[in-house]
Amino acid sequence: MLKRLSFLTAIFIISFFSGCGSVKYITEEPQRSLSIGEEAQLQVLAAGDWRNSGVMLRKGEKYKVTASGKWQIGGTCNPTGPDGIGVYAPFCWDIGGQLVPGFTQAALIAKIGNNGIPFGVGESFEMVAERDDFIFFRSNDNMLGDNKGFLNVSIRKISGEGLSLPTGETIVKHTSIIAERSRIAVLGLKPTTKGAADEGYGDMVSEMLITGLIKTGRYEVLERSQIKQILSERQFSEVDVVVGESAVTAGRMLRVKYLVIGSVAKIQNLTEVDVRFIDTETGKALLAENASCQSMGDLRNAINQLINKITTGYPGKL
Repeated sequence: MLKRLSFLTAIFIISFFSGCGSVKYITEEPQRSLSIGEEAQLQVLAAGDWRNSGVMLRKGEKYKVTASGKWQIGGTCNPTGPDGIGVYAPFCWDIGGQLVPGFTQAALIAKIGNNGIPFGVGESFEMVAERDDFIFFRSNDNMLGDNKGFLNVSIRKISGEGLSLPTGETIVKHTSIIAERSRIAVLGLKPTTKGAADEGYGDMVSEMLITGLIKTGRYEVLERSQIKQILSERQFSEVDVVVGESAVTAGRMLRVKYLVIGSVAKIQNLTEVDVRFIDTETGKALLAENASCQSMGDLRNAINQLINKITTGYPGKL
């Protein structure tokens, strides 16, 4: 038995470190700027390092990136699309090998310029460029050598008037995207079963949501202690917040753009989580997502996948 464990350990170590190398792109995309409505397309390899799209983003102009196809991150992981949802399998774990926290290792990510800060893209992402520079793409995986497949990526200019890039000219500057972080508050999730209430799942899952949303870098998230203090001072109960006037009132008190509300149920080993993003100006739900898992050990991973669905599936709403 000990020998078998040693053998399996050796196999794991070999497979773990064998995927460190990446494929280098032999050809580069032609350098150009886009006109309004024009698209540029390219392929991004799962095993490839950062790929320069050749598209020069222009300051103040709005762009939309979409991606399609399937790739596989590691030999033991499930094939996925650009959002990376469903990648983890019995022998494929989240081991912290992501460049962008809050997204799985199989998610498509991007950066603006050689020294840009990576950000998640997934299937669809809209942005406004803060400076002129090229946009790069790759998978969110730190170990690329054992990856397979590719994605088709499209970049379309939505608005703005840019200048054409002269032939042969290369501009490489540090750049970023205008990311006005939305201020949000995650209220305590309502336990809908005795098991969830007895084990404190409402507050526990809320904390997991807060941590995951902060990691995306897209939101300014109020701490739970702040929420409780502000609402208690005004004798307002967060458990009474639902879609409609109560959400508008709570939003004004907390001075947030969005509220995250929802419920959690626990029946034996099964945990079900439902969340909704509420616009505090209208009181209407902008989106709703759910997640489920079969064990406590998988709960955080399920929450991270739920957040991944929100950040990649609704980029124009939040």
